[in-house]
Amino acid sequence: HMVYWCTALSSVCELDTENVTEMNSMFLGCSNLSSVPLFDTSNVSSMDYMFCYCRSLTSVPHFNTSAVKRVANMFFECSSLSSVPLFDTHNVYEMGGFLYWCTSLTSVPEFDTSNVSGMHEMLTTCVSLTSVPVFDTHNVIDMRNICEGCKNLTSVPQFDTTKVTKIDRAFMNCLNVQSGALNLYNQATAQATPPTSHIGTFYHCGVNTEQGSLELAQIPSGWKRPNDQ
Repeated sequence: HMVYWCTALSSVCELDTENVTEMNSMFLGCSNLSSVPLFDTSNVSSMDYMFCYCRSLTSVPHFNTSAVKRVANMFFECSSLSSVPLFDTHNVYEMGGFLYWCTSLTSVPEFDTSNVSGMHEMLTTCVSLTSVPVFDTHNVIDMRNICEGCKNLTSVPQFDTTKVTKIDRAFMNCLNVQSGALNLYNQATAQATPPTSHIGTFYHCGVNTEQGSLELAQIPSGWKRPNDQ
């Protein structure tokens, strides 16, 4: 929490961070910060909430994240961020909220997510995205709200849902989806252990497109209700 909620902070000097192991919430709430230097992050294992609410941040350096295991909410509501580097995420197991509400983000690199178990809200309300990579999700358990509100997404990625138990609202309000929803539903329900929690997974998914609406009509209401009522 080094400069936590320093809302007037507009620049940061270079720091010797060679021995730092955690950068959790380091710049949380620094809403006027537009950029940061390339710190030595070779020993950092956790970056949870590091840039949360940094709404003026337009770019980030390609940090060394080879030792990082957690990036939960790292760029939460970084609404001016248009791109992120292809960080080394081979050791990461938690990505919940990683790019939540990054409304200016136009693309997402294909991160190594082979060890990730939590992807809930990873890309929620990334309204400028038209596509999402098919991440390796064979270890993912929680996929809730992963792409909720990505209204310009054109297709539902065919994620591996083998271990997924929670997929609630994953593609809720992805209004312009043209394909993929039905395939993902069929895959998830055909596996040995289907997700037990799937409230509103496809609520309003594809309603603005003809093909999307046709697919949506074939998905049972239990996967489309916005709540458990």
